[in-house]
Amino acid sequence: MQSVKKNFSIKSFLFLILSLIYIISIFFVVSLLSFNSSDKSWSQASNSDIVNNLCGSLGAWVADIFFSFFGIIAFTFSPLLIFIFLNIYKKLKKNGFIDFFYLVKTLVYIIIFIITSCGLISLIFNDFKTFHYGGIIGDILINILLIYFDLLKIILILLFFFIISIIQLFYL
Repeated sequence: MQSVKKNFSIKSFLFLILSLIYIISIFFVVSLLSFNSSDKSWSQASNSDIVNNLCGSLGAWVADIFFSFFGIIAFTFSPLLIFIFLNIYKKLKKNGFIDFFYLVKTLVYIIIFIITSCGLISLIFNDFKTFHYGGIIGDILINILLIYFDLLKIILILLFFFIISIIQLFYL
């Protein structure tokens, strides 16, 4: 009887977390889609009290911070968050426990995916005057790599790590 209650409470807790992640993901996507550069936020100062972001001033801040640091790769955070939790839920259901080695490995490959994506986007769309498509992370990564490698080697290195991270994320 005790294990049934424990099993039910773990499933209820996971369902609660899954619901919370979906709500956060929807908030995140709506705030990114309704981003307006004239809103008062992290990198913008405005005299206007009107916020055009559909998620309010919090959404304007979140969207501006993520666009500033990650560029258009910020749109992948919501699906990645759902993907991570669903994989954790599947592993927990299959094994009956959470494998922390699996969590750390998944987190490492997601970080590699995000960093290489920012770098590749910065190389492909290098319109630095109007918008940093790869964000601050992509710009810094490319500027550091340009010191040591030429453009072709940078593209090959970033593509290699990008493909490895994609394969490992879907293989896990």
